[in-house]
Amino acid sequence: MALVQGIDQYLKSTKEKLNKVSTSFCLAKWNQVTIHLNNGTTHSCHHCNAHKIPVEELKNNPSALHNTIEKKNTRKMMLNGERPQECNFCWRVEDLNDDSVYSDRVKKSADDWNDDRIDTVPQMPWDVDIIPKYIELDFSNACNFKCLYCSPSYSSTWVKEIKEHGPIDAGRFTGLNSLGILAREKKLPFDGEEENNPYVQAFWKWFPDILASGELRELRVTGGEPLLSKNTFKLIDYIIEHPQPNLVFSINSNLGAPKVHIDKLIESINRLYDTKSVKRVTLFTSGEGQGAKGEYIRYGLNYKYWLENVDRIIGSCPELYTCYMCTYNALSVSSFKDFLKDAYDLIVKHADPKNRWQPVLLSIPFMRDPEFLAGWVLTEDYIKYMEECVEYMKENAQVRGPHEKAAENPEVYGKYDRLVKAGFTPLSIHDMERVLEVMKKAIQTGAGRTADLASLRQGFHRYIDECDRRRGTNFVETFPEMADFYYMCKNEHP
Repeated sequence: MALVQGIDQYLKSTKEKLNKVSTSFCLAKWNQVTIHLNNGTTHSCHHCNAHKIPVEELKNNPSALHNTIEKKNTRKMMLNGERPQECNFCWRVEDLNDDSVYSDRVKKSADDWNDDRIDTVPQMPWDVDIIPKYIELDFSNACNFKCLYCSPSYSSTWVKEIKEHGPIDAGRFTGLNSLGILAREKKLPFDGEEENNPYVQAFWKWFPDILASGELRELRVTGGEPLLSKNTFKLIDYIIEHPQPNLVFSINSNLGAPKVHIDKLIESINRLYDTKSVKRVTLFTSGEGQGAKGEYIRYGLNYKYWLENVDRIIGSCPELYTCYMCTYNALSVSSFKDFLKDAYDLIVKHADPKNRWQPVLLSIPFMRDPEFLAGWVLTEDYIKYMEECVEYMKENAQVRGPHEKAAENPEVYGKYDRLVKAGFTPLSIHDMERVLEVMKKAIQTGAGRTADLASLRQGFHRYIDECDRRRGTNFVETFPEMADFYYMCKNEHP
């Protein structure tokens, strides 16, 4: 299992540089931040739980949206070679001791927007305030979906369901999505107009300084569903008024909003390009299964409408890059290959050998929370589905070759290549290979699980049953190929 040689060497080199500082050093804690303005929490990696931003820290320092005291202490741990528990996604991968599989500690630190910080960050005081290179933020939890793995913190439709039916009890996993627990943890979404939210106010105080610094390389707006927030389009207007030629602007969208919002998104993307306000625009959207199975996982999704919107947006925005965020979970396994086939069709349709080689990228992390929906609750016979996905992606991998003019003018064109065949990128294939290796080891040996298998399988069927009851869905009819596993869980772990 190996990456394309050049990428493998780059990741290997990055890991060696990181480990010279410490074997737990990760640039994401300094350079990257996700800020949930809707509930006042922050984290510097999507694998880590978000923590509360104390309002008091913001009074004289709006950069505390990123530079909380708690986060600074975690940075100190990393510089000292200690492993923060919140980073166990990466420790699980690194403890495979497989030199061909890289954790996101390495992959995130290797992102091109890190520039030279891998050398300069260790020279800074551990408690210095950092202007990040990468910012992801949401303004609101307004959302028209309630995905199985989501929360009222990030979905207003989840809030509505919990208010109507109460929290979910799934065996030892009790009080799931409880508004009371979220209140105690100070993670309830802000109840009021966005402009009155103190975290949104702090962001608009800090943002001019961020842009003026010239440090920001990527800005990503998420949600909720960001197309439903007026601040999303206010942000786009602000960037057009203050052009950032080195900035990649990205937006997460479930692409399930009404057509008027999709139209406005297309218009905004093209305005950013036409005014040369940013370096590049990337659209992130999510999916983990095909058709009705995908709709079950991401409740509220119309798969056909989603796929049509992806196709339309890529075709209407010729310079746009699109990425699928695939939170691979137990319910993904049986239809993920068909999902990959739909993605491949769009890649081939929209690939442009001259301007846009890769119209659709795939990022495939594996789900860990709630753990009873993680792939490692399954039995060994499901591993073959994952192996088939790896094989399919390799068979349909992107192929590059020497530039057409390399032979006649090697000095000019020898360092360039061309697109020979559109397909999946080496990094996307590596993600799927990583899923396979982690799941195989966890299913076969239990490595990395944080709860016993009996509790997880009990939690699986109880959670599914309760969601079916509330939503009028039927798991066994939607996933007939998983019926034996479902009934095994139900009979052996009632």
